[in-house]
Amino acid sequence: MFYPFFVGYMVVWNVTPALHTPLMSVTNAVSSIIIIGALTQISSDSIISVVLASVAIFIAR
Repeated sequence: MFYPFFVGYMVVWNVTPALHTPLMSVTNAVSSIIIIGALTQISSDSIISVVLASVAIFIAR
């Protein structure tokens, strides 16, 4: 369980400053895609879809 935390820490903190801005841009783009997809599903008739879409919006924001 400690190993993924360590790998994630090393990957994030060893990114050169020149790559930080593009990396954050991609992260923001992925969050935007998740939010747009969740917003299209939130008007669904299925309760499960609405709950999962709400969770996705909460996590992606």
